[in-house]
Amino acid sequence: MKEYYVSINGVSCGPYTKEEIRSRHLTPDTLVWTVGFEDWMPIDHVRDLYDCVACPTAQPFQPKDSIAECHLPIMHVSGVFPPKLPQYAQTLDNDSPVLGHAPTNSASTNRDKVKITAIIAFSLLGIIITLIVTNQLADSQTRKYLMEQSRRAEQQRKERESVDREQSAERERLEFERRQQAERESRELQQRIFHLQNNRQILLNKIKECGVRLRETNGFHFFRTSAEKKRELDAIIAERNTYLDQLSAIDAELRSLGVKE
Repeated sequence: MKEYYVSINGVSCGPYTKEEIRSRHLTPDTLVWTVGFEDWMPIDHVRDLYDCVACPTAQPFQPKDSIAECHLPIMHVSGVFPPKLPQYAQTLDNDSPVLGHAPTNSASTNRDKVKITAIIAFSLLGIIITLIVTNQLADSQTRKYLMEQSRRAEQQRKERESVDREQSAERERLEFERRQQAERESRELQQRIFHLQNNRQILLNKIKECGVRLRETNGFHFFRTSAEKKRELDAIIAERNTYLDQLSAIDAELRSLGVKE
């Protein structure tokens, strides 16, 4: 059968069976504990003890053992000790209602309630004043913080604008230099092409002249031996071959420059 410990005047007493607790007329806020509970609980929170709670006019519960006996170490049959009682349940004085008992002095209780109410009121007033002052200080600090943030943001904006202007000017300068370089390279290219084409035309004319000279040399001349004729023809052919080699080099360079023949 499950047994329960009961808090009497801040002292753990028991254990008691359910029938013993029912016969003692406990008030709803009496603390109880048994094996399986994590901590002490009011009796009206324990499902098995709902029918053991007495009405407010019932006689207060008195333990079957004396209070002195309740101070002795108590061990459940399973070897488990009940947990330490809550602090507020252990420090109640004789003028205050004790868990498990009905009030004994209503006038003293009312005076205590008035004192507590006054203390709470003054405490709340102090808290409100403190909050008002703190809020004003916080508002002042917030305004200063926002002004500082605004000043920094404006300064950062100006710095960004200055950097953007410098970068834009640098981009324009680089673009101008690029265009100048492109135009210069284009002019140089055109000049080179013109020079190559001019030299090509000169070489073509020289090759044509060599052809004419070859025909003339092949003709009959008085007072010229065959050896002399051969030397003249070989010289003209060698000169023409030189011109042809130069012409081939010029044509190759023109093709590399994208100029079609």
